[in-house]
Amino acid sequence: LAADHPEAVERLVLAFTAHRVPADVLAVQRRAVDHAMAGRWRSAYAQLGAWFVPGHARIASAVLWLLGPYVGGRSKDTRALAIDAHADETHDATGRLADITCPTLVVSGGRDEAYPPNLVRELVAGLPDVRHIDYPDAGHGEPAPDGLGSSA
Repeated sequence: LAADHPEAVERLVLAFTAHRVPADVLAVQRRAVDHAMAGRWRSAYAQLGAWFVPGHARIASAVLWLLGPYVGGRSKDTRALAIDAHADETHDATGRLADITCPTLVVSGGRDEAYPPNLVRELVAGLPDVRHIDYPDAGHGEPAPDGLGSSA
């Protein structure tokens, strides 16, 4: 929306994301979606543990295996998961970043395995009007231990 209709977007916040999804992340996501579509919800949630708590990936995967279906749910219609995975597999906005002209805040985690720091640096470098806040000890949505980030 910000690239196609810049007149409609005054400011933009991008948090724990990037302009494309890395191949290794797509593979994990595809395994999780395949498990979910087969009704193996515990295995689907367990795939995602390292993204959220990289410092304790095995524990996070075990907790998600145990609690994921109760906290995150078990959809009867998994078509949305397949559509979302396909969208991630085909999305690459690398060539459109310069078209995002509004002031943009990018928030990232230095230990985010879904959108790693090198990919976020590409995103930040491609945006013309950007402020970046990095939480160096945060994973994919995991808060930094001290709650403070570094601003670039």
